[in-house]
Amino acid sequence: MLSAQPIVALRYILQQQNTQYDNGLGVSKHVLICLSLLLAGCAQLPTQPIEEPTTSTGSVLENIQEHTDAPLTLLVFTHPHCTYCKEFEEQYLPKLTEDFVRPGFLHIERRLFPLQKYASLEIEIPEQDIALAKTLHITRVPTFFLNGEKEVGLPRWPEMRGWIDSRLQEAVQ
Repeated sequence: MLSAQPIVALRYILQQQNTQYDNGLGVSKHVLICLSLLLAGCAQLPTQPIEEPTTSTGSVLENIQEHTDAPLTLLVFTHPHCTYCKEFEEQYLPKLTEDFVRPGFLHIERRLFPLQKYASLEIEIPEQDIALAKTLHITRVPTFFLNGEKEVGLPRWPEMRGWIDSRLQEAVQ
Protein backbone atom coordinates (compact mmCIF):
# COMPACT_ATOMS: atom_id res chain seq x y z
CA MET A 1 0.00 0.00 0.00
CA LEU A 2 1.42 3.36 -1.00
CA SER A 3 1.55 6.28 1.39
CA ALA A 4 -0.60 9.32 0.66
CA GLN A 5 2.40 11.55 -0.15
CA PRO A 6 3.17 10.19 -3.66
CA ILE A 7 -0.50 10.32 -4.59
CA VAL A 8 -0.79 13.88 -3.29
CA ALA A 9 2.33 14.79 -5.26
CA LEU A 10 0.88 13.16 -8.35
CA ARG A 11 -2.41 15.04 -8.02
CA TYR A 12 -0.57 18.32 -7.50
CA ILE A 13 1.65 17.74 -10.52
CA LEU A 14 -1.33 16.88 -12.69
CA GLN A 15 -3.20 19.96 -11.50
CA GLN A 16 -0.24 22.24 -12.19
CA GLN A 17 0.62 20.84 -15.62
CA ASN A 18 -1.42 23.47 -17.44
CA THR A 19 0.62 26.32 -15.97
CA GLN A 20 4.12 25.00 -16.71
CA TYR A 21 6.36 25.48 -19.74
CA ASP A 22 6.26 23.20 -22.74
CA ASN A 23 9.42 21.20 -23.47
CA GLY A 24 8.90 21.27 -27.24
CA LEU A 25 7.33 17.82 -27.28
CA GLY A 26 3.90 19.11 -26.34
CA VAL A 27 4.24 17.64 -22.84
CA SER A 28 5.01 19.65 -19.71
CA LYS A 29 7.86 18.66 -17.42
CA HIS A 30 5.34 17.86 -14.68
CA VAL A 31 3.51 15.36 -16.84
CA LEU A 32 6.85 13.71 -17.62
CA ILE A 33 7.68 13.57 -13.90
CA CYS A 34 4.26 12.14 -13.24
CA LEU A 35 4.70 9.44 -15.85
CA SER A 36 8.14 8.64 -14.46
CA LEU A 37 6.71 8.21 -10.96
CA LEU A 38 3.98 5.95 -12.28
CA LEU A 39 6.40 3.83 -14.30
CA ALA A 40 8.83 3.57 -11.39
CA GLY A 41 6.04 2.31 -9.16
CA CYS A 42 6.43 5.24 -6.74
CA ALA A 43 2.89 6.48 -7.32
CA GLN A 44 -0.41 5.33 -8.65
CA LEU A 45 -3.49 7.04 -9.92
CA PRO A 46 -6.48 6.95 -7.58
CA THR A 47 -8.91 4.25 -8.68
CA GLN A 48 -11.94 6.06 -7.31
CA PRO A 49 -12.90 9.73 -7.24
CA ILE A 50 -11.80 11.62 -4.18
CA GLU A 51 -14.79 12.14 -1.95
CA GLU A 52 -15.46 15.47 -0.30
CA PRO A 53 -15.44 15.40 3.50
CA THR A 54 -18.85 16.08 4.99
CA THR A 55 -20.13 17.04 8.41
CA SER A 56 -23.49 17.28 10.06
CA THR A 57 -23.67 21.05 9.51
CA GLY A 58 -21.92 21.20 6.15
CA SER A 59 -19.76 24.13 7.33
CA VAL A 60 -16.78 24.89 5.11
CA LEU A 61 -14.54 25.28 8.14
CA GLU A 62 -15.69 21.97 9.58
CA ASN A 63 -15.10 20.25 6.26
CA ILE A 64 -11.60 21.61 5.79
CA GLN A 65 -10.60 20.84 9.35
CA GLU A 66 -11.29 17.14 8.76
CA HIS A 67 -8.68 16.89 5.99
CA THR A 68 -5.73 16.22 8.31
CA ASP A 69 -3.55 14.04 6.04
CA ALA A 70 -2.53 16.95 3.78
CA PRO A 71 1.19 17.73 3.43
CA LEU A 72 0.60 21.36 4.49
CA THR A 73 -1.20 22.79 7.51
CA LEU A 74 -2.34 26.40 7.71
CA LEU A 75 -2.95 27.48 11.30
CA VAL A 76 -5.07 30.64 11.37
CA PHE A 77 -5.55 32.85 14.43
CA THR A 78 -8.69 34.89 13.92
CA HIS A 79 -11.49 36.77 15.66
CA PRO A 80 -15.13 36.85 14.49
CA HIS A 81 -15.33 40.68 14.65
CA CYS A 82 -12.04 41.45 12.91
CA THR A 83 -12.57 43.00 9.46
CA TYR A 84 -9.52 41.34 7.89
CA CYS A 85 -10.45 37.99 9.43
CA LYS A 86 -13.91 38.27 7.86
CA GLU A 87 -12.29 39.07 4.52
CA PHE A 88 -10.15 35.94 4.88
CA GLU A 89 -13.22 33.82 5.72
CA GLU A 90 -15.39 35.23 2.93
CA GLN A 91 -12.92 35.75 0.08
CA TYR A 92 -9.79 33.66 0.67
CA LEU A 93 -11.21 30.58 2.36
CA PRO A 94 -13.42 29.51 -0.57
CA LYS A 95 -10.45 29.83 -2.95
CA LEU A 96 -8.16 27.92 -0.58
CA THR A 97 -10.78 25.24 -0.18
CA GLU A 98 -11.23 24.81 -3.92
CA ASP A 99 -7.55 25.01 -4.91
CA PHE A 100 -5.80 23.28 -2.01
CA VAL A 101 -8.08 21.67 0.58
CA ARG A 102 -10.41 19.60 -1.57
CA PRO A 103 -7.54 18.12 -3.62
CA GLY A 104 -5.86 17.14 -0.33
CA PHE A 105 -2.88 19.54 -0.35
CA LEU A 106 -3.81 21.71 2.64
CA HIS A 107 -5.36 21.29 6.07
CA ILE A 108 -6.66 24.46 7.72
CA GLU A 109 -6.92 24.77 11.48
CA ARG A 110 -8.70 27.81 12.92
CA ARG A 111 -8.03 29.22 16.38
CA LEU A 112 -9.71 32.16 18.08
CA PHE A 113 -7.66 34.98 19.52
CA PRO A 114 -9.00 37.40 22.16
CA LEU A 115 -8.85 41.05 21.14
CA GLN A 116 -9.08 43.75 23.81
CA LYS A 117 -11.06 45.86 21.37
CA TYR A 118 -13.91 43.34 21.57
CA ALA A 119 -13.51 42.27 25.23
CA SER A 120 -17.05 43.35 26.11
CA LEU A 121 -18.63 41.00 23.56
CA GLU A 122 -19.73 37.57 24.69
CA ILE A 123 -17.34 35.37 22.71
CA GLU A 124 -16.12 32.21 24.31
CA ILE A 125 -12.51 31.57 23.39
CA PRO A 126 -11.14 28.16 24.37
CA GLU A 127 -8.32 28.23 26.94
CA GLN A 128 -6.20 26.05 24.64
CA ASP A 129 -6.42 28.73 21.89
CA ILE A 130 -5.34 31.42 24.37
CA ALA A 131 -2.45 29.30 25.64
CA LEU A 132 -1.28 28.48 22.10
CA ALA A 133 -1.50 32.16 21.10
CA LYS A 134 0.69 33.11 24.08
CA THR A 135 3.21 30.39 23.25
CA LEU A 136 3.43 31.56 19.62
CA HIS A 137 3.55 35.26 20.59
CA ILE A 138 0.38 36.19 18.70
CA THR A 139 -0.41 39.89 19.02
CA ARG A 140 -2.61 40.61 15.98
CA VAL A 141 -5.14 38.86 13.80
CA PRO A 142 -5.24 37.40 11.35
CA THR A 143 -1.96 35.57 11.92
CA PHE A 144 -1.09 32.54 9.82
CA PHE A 145 1.36 29.68 10.28
CA LEU A 146 2.03 27.54 7.21
CA ASN A 147 3.86 24.45 8.43
CA GLY A 148 5.38 26.62 11.16
CA GLU A 149 6.27 29.67 9.03
CA LYS A 150 4.61 32.81 10.42
CA GLU A 151 2.81 35.54 8.46
CA VAL A 152 1.12 38.39 10.36
CA GLY A 153 -1.75 40.25 8.74
CA LEU A 154 -3.79 39.42 5.67
CA PRO A 155 -1.59 39.30 2.56
CA ARG A 156 -3.05 39.96 -0.87
CA TRP A 157 -4.49 36.81 -2.49
CA PRO A 158 -1.64 36.34 -5.04
CA GLU A 159 0.90 36.49 -2.20
CA MET A 160 -1.06 34.00 -0.09
CA ARG A 161 -1.44 31.62 -3.03
CA GLY A 162 2.24 31.97 -3.96
CA TRP A 163 3.29 31.25 -0.37
CA ILE A 164 1.22 28.07 -0.30
CA ASP A 165 2.27 27.01 -3.82
CA SER A 166 5.96 27.35 -3.01
CA ARG A 167 5.66 25.38 0.25
CA LEU A 168 3.62 22.71 -1.52
CA GLN A 169 6.24 22.32 -4.23
CA GLU A 170 8.87 21.86 -1.49
CA ALA A 171 6.67 19.33 0.31
CA VAL A 172 6.05 17.13 -2.73
CA GLN A 173 9.70 17.00 -3.84
